[in-house]
Amino acid sequence: MLAYAEARIPWHLLLVEPGFTGCESVVLRLFRLRDGACVEHAAAKQGETLVSGEPFPLKISTELLLDY
Repeated sequence: MLAYAEARIPWHLLLVEPGFTGCESVVLRLFRLRDGACVEHAAAKQGETLVSGEPFPLKISTELLLDY
């Protein structure tokens, strides 16, 4: 996260595959830059939907990501 903060990237979304189990589950983590550091703004575990109004309205289903 330090590289994102140093580059002053205001928002970034990470898709994490816990345990590298062959894409059986994913976690989404939305981060924002606050006071020079990246902080988690929202998160969604497998079976949940990431919802945020910032930096623009978005909804991303973890279930739909695994359909591809």
